Amino acid sequence: MIKEWGTEYENSESPNIVASLFGHYKKHKDSYLMLYRSGLSYLVLDNIKAVCGPKPDQEDLPAYFSDWFAGALFGWIDEWITRGMKQEPEEMARLLEEVDRRSKAMS
Repeated sequence: MIKEWGTEYENSESPNIVASLFGHYKKHKDSYLMLYRSGLSYLVLDNIKAVCGPKPDQEDLPAYFSDWFAGALFGWIDEWITRGMKQEPEEMARLLEEVDRRSKAMS
């Protein structure tokens, strides 16, 4: 399913990868909820790391950042799926942007 999303994202005009990824999970809600009920949520993390996690050819700092970002994004998606995906994908992307804005204001 995640390969399908990659193709859809590459062919879309949406610059927001986060909203697009949340949209993918929402579109396949039943399948992902079944994965979670089966104790296979780690597959979602594996997919996220494949998309935006560290790559073997990256230098250390970018690799660490990529892994941190993938883990944080998984945390958001994991909690959202666990809570039943009530918010729309665009709302989740907006909330994540708000957290980013607030964290920058604190530094």
